[in-house]
Amino acid sequence: MDPTEAWNALVEEFRSFGGRAENVIQREGPLGLGLCPIDPCQPVDLMVPRSLLVPGNNVELRNGAAVI
Repeated sequence: MDPTEAWNALVEEFRSFGGRAENVIQREGPLGLGLCPIDPCQPVDLMVPRSLLVPGNNVELRNGAAVI
């Protein structure tokens, strides 16, 4: 599966849980992977449903990686 297909599959799965992701794509930048607008002239619409949110006290950084 190419990266575009993988991203589209991830977004569709995210949407199946009630999430919203419009005008956004994952790209590699100087700090690693991040989310970027597809069209910078248009707004990004990103909403994570409550069922996918993790309380901050359940997340920690270990060796530079976020761990739940």
